[in-house]
Amino acid sequence: MTTVGEPVALPRSETEKIWVSLSEWQGFLGIDIRIYYQAGEASWRPTKKGVRISLELKDQLIAAIEKVAGYAPEAMGESKPEQEQLPESEDASEGEDAKE
Repeated sequence: MTTVGEPVALPRSETEKIWVSLSEWQGFLGIDIRIYYQAGEASWRPTKKGVRISLELKDQLIAAIEKVAGYAPEAMGESKPEQEQLPESEDASEGEDAKE
């Protein structure tokens, strides 16, 4: 496997990074997302933990990441902005007041 260009390293912990790289293997380009560990002060080595995705699936991968990232506010318990979330109780209470 030959790496094309420079990999992008994302911090995972003090001794691990997630490397995202473009690589060629058996004549096919792919995106490699792999965990690396610190083997020495300046040496990083790959682990078996990772995935290689065909470059042809790049747009689908990006769309999938954006879709699942969109779930984050809901998962974190954040609500929609006030403008979009009008309390229904005000409408219901006005109706109740009108009935009395």
